Amino acid sequence: WAQGRLNIGGLGPLKAELLTKVFWATAVLLLLAIAWLGVARDYNHAVAGLASGLAGDGVGISSAGAHLLIGGTAGGGPISVSGFTMQWGVLLLASVIAVTSTLAFRARAVWLISTVGVAYLMQAAGTALLGLVLAWAAQAGPPILGRLGLSAFAVFWGIGPIVLAGIWCLALWKPAGLVKGPAANINKTTGRVGI
Repeated sequence: WAQGRLNIGGLGPLKAELLTKVFWATAVLLLLAIAWLGVARDYNHAVAGLASGLAGDGVGISSAGAHLLIGGTAGGGPISVSGFTMQWGVLLLASVIAVTSTLAFRARAVWLISTVGVAYLMQAAGTALLGLVLAWAAQAGPPILGRLGLSAFAVFWGIGPIVLAGIWCLALWKPAGLVKGPAANINKTTGRVGI
């Protein structure tokens, strides 16, 4: 024990504190992923319903279990997009927010609800935009446009949540001993950060 904190393998108390947060975030992520299996179908149905309304009549967007189906594309059949491709980011961000000890419970709950709400809207808008790009590429655009649209979609939903989680961790997971320069003032009630 060092200064009231566990010193794991000579890493020092600050690194041990960060490793503890990473461990709990990973545990929460695993539990959320297991729980998500029960709600994924309904969530995908809601995303497909909103995305279909946003895309209009030219593009058919529906859900089939854990997948989103985008019709009106080249080749005649619908393109299947794994719903988990987009949803893992929500789970990652939720796990990182849930274990942020610098925020009060109420502030964490507000951040969690806001994150899920914004992610839902972004997923519906992103799916609708992908459907429009694929439909346009099938009708009038160059064939490569459909492949580029799918690639951009996958890269955005693959990297975006990692970047956001990293920014969150850098801003709110820093132990006080690692802060150099002006101290970060964190309002534990509202979750606002000031430098």
